[in-house]
Order: sequence, then structure tokens, then C-alpha cells
Amino acid sequence: MKKLYTPKGMEDILIDSCSMYTKVDNEVQQYLNLSGYHKISTSVIEYYDVYSDLKEAFDEGTVFKLIDRDGSIIALRPDMTVPCARAVSTGMRHYPKPLKLYYSGNVYRNYIGRSDMRRTFLQIGAEIFGDSGIWADIELITTACNCLRKAGLKNFKIDIGHSEVFNTISKLTGLSKDEENLISSLISEKNIVELEVVLRDLKISDEHKCLLLKLPGIFGNPDTVFDLIRKLGLDKQMEETVAYLKELYIQLEKCSLGQHISIDLGMTGEQRYYSGLIFKGYTYGAGSMVVTGGRYDKLTERFEYQCPACGFAIDVNHIIKALEKQSGDSLTDEKVLILYDDKGYDKAQLIAEELKAEGIKACLAYGSDKLNIEEYMKVYDFNKLITIKDKEAADNA
Repeated sequence: MKKLYTPKGMEDILIDSCSMYTKVDNEVQQYLNLSGYHKISTSVIEYYDVYSDLKEAFDEGTVFKLIDRDGSIIALRPDMTVPCARAVSTGMRHYPKPLKLYYSGNVYRNYIGRSDMRRTFLQIGAEIFGDSGIWADIELITTACNCLRKAGLKNFKIDIGHSEVFNTISKLTGLSKDEENLISSLISEKNIVELEVVLRDLKISDEHKCLLLKLPGIFGNPDTVFDLIRKLGLDKQMEETVAYLKELYIQLEKCSLGQHISIDLGMTGEQRYYSGLIFKGYTYGAGSMVVTGGRYDKLTERFEYQCPACGFAIDVNHIIKALEKQSGDSLTDEKVLILYDDKGYDKAQLIAEELKAEGIKACLAYGSDKLNIEEYMKVYDFNKLITIKDKEAADNA
């Protein structure tokens, strides 16, 4: 039997949705370009070794693997950050720093289990290479917020954390790598019930168990979180991390972003290559995160290059899902249908080009008796009609 549809987790993006994807993609890319970021396009297919060395960051089973003709194992990219780090490490070392890049492209993850789980995602993202300072982190978050606004979102929240919070406690307890990964996931998921069970059997101090159990609950309003942190009795390194988060919040508040920001000390990051700042963005109706990002100063070392970096990725699929639920009208543009007869094509073409020069969508259609104008305009979302007859334009809107 022929397979007439797409495989599970894959989808065709048809006219209505594709128009929304294009608008969001264009708006965000234009903003990043105006902000001085330079576009990069990396290969969809990478050598599998690029990701197999990052097993703590990627579940091996979620990577689409293929065999090349020469016997090499290759893979469809499961994210965009690693290919960007590889490209900078192998081909852009000589570029002056900071090097600011942006991209737009699909990533692929071989999720199995749930039949409704998507396995391809359109991501738009930005990366800053060669700057390890707090101001690069501040710029990254403000840029991410402005990209969400350009995409059409008004109400969203950015949760900010730091990888060193958990990493510092983990080092003090002497957890194994497997234990560390498990506990990190449970804290990030705020799965306190299972976290209690796992910690009960570990040979670490009651003080550290108590601290790890508290982490999932230390999140929310920044002022409230910072008050809670003061009561924990932190060591010097943890105090420096908290001081960094405070300064970050103060500067974001100055940028009129305070209402969008919350602090989450239990955030550990889905990708374990993060080495500092971590943040995630949410909005109503998306069903999941609309943006993720952070700092990964050691990632390029895997490609024999030392270069601090930070970046974020926007999930366009989730953005579209949210926009459809929040306000479909916000995505409606002026769209003109121009009807012409046997003698009116030249006039119709001139009018269409004038409209397009103003940024208005204009489509030509031959006005035959077979064309059901009302149905055509409804299906393809035209909101204005211009009829050309004998080279005289009549606006019937």
C-alpha cells in the first residue's frame, strides 16, 4: 500500500499556516539583521560524531541517523547551536569579535512514543561569539524579547536561571554523572515526588539533600526569589551567581522588561552544554516554550577552539500556535485581488506593482465566468477587490 501521507511527527505546512510562518520568519529575521547580526546557513546534515560527543546534551535515540555512501554515520541536525559553533570554530576564527550571527532553519528530532509529537521544528535564533561579559547576556535577552514582540506576541514570560546553581551543589555532593543528569532533569521538571525518592537512597549529607529539594520551589517574582535565597546560607561561588542574576534583572528592568522576567533557581537547561545563563520563554496558547537560550562558553572547545558564546532559539511552530489562539486578526494584512479582462491586463499589472511597492499584497486574476469571486476571496483571505474593465479601474471594496 502506498504511503500517501507524511510520516508520524512530520507535516505539510499549507497555505494559511505557511503565510503566518513566512510573516513571523520575515519580521524576526529583519529585526536581527537591523540589529547588526549576520545571517549564517549551516548544513542540514552533519557527521553524527558532532552530536555523539554531546550525549549529555542530546538523547542519542532522538537523533536521526543515516549511513553515507562511504560508510560514515551522518545525522539530521537536532539543533542549530552546535552547527553554528562548529562553523565558527572551523571557518570563522579570524573574524573580529564579538561575532553576531543569526539563522533560520528546520531541526529534526526522532521523538518516539506519543503520536502527536512533532519531529521537525522551524527555529530562528541568534548567537554572540567572543564575548563573555554580562552585557552580552543582557543584550541576548533583550534581543530575544524584542524578537518575540516582532513575531506578534505581547504577553510572555522569560524565566531566567543559571547553570552554576545546580553545578556548584553537584560538585559539593560528589554526584556521579548519571546521578547528576537524573537529578538535574527532575529539578528542571519540578518533579519533587520522584526527586525525594532518588535523594533518599543517595549517600550525601542531609544538608545537601535539603538544598536540592528546595531548588525546584525557588522560582517566581525576582524580588521574592532573592529574599528566599538570602535565607539559604550560600557559599561564595553561589553568592557570586546570585549577584550576577540580580544585576541582570536590574538592567533588564531599566530596559522596561521587568514585567516579563521571573527567576528560577531550579532551571538546569535542556541542553547540558550551558555554562552560565539559562533562560526559557513562555506565552499563553503555545503549549510549550517559545524561546530557549543561554551561555555555552565551552562548546567550541569540542572543535578545538576556545571562544565564549551565548545564544537563543525561537520555536516558530509554538509561536504560530500561540498567535492562532491569542489573536488571529493580528496577522491579517491588506490583501488585494485585481480582476482584469482581455483588454485590462497591462493596467492591472501596473496597479499591482504600485501596491506591492507599498508593501501591500496584490494578486492578479482573469475575470472569467468560471471564477466564483466571493468564494475565491474568502478562501484566500483577500479583503479588497479591484476590477479592471476596458483599462478603467473601479474600486469595489
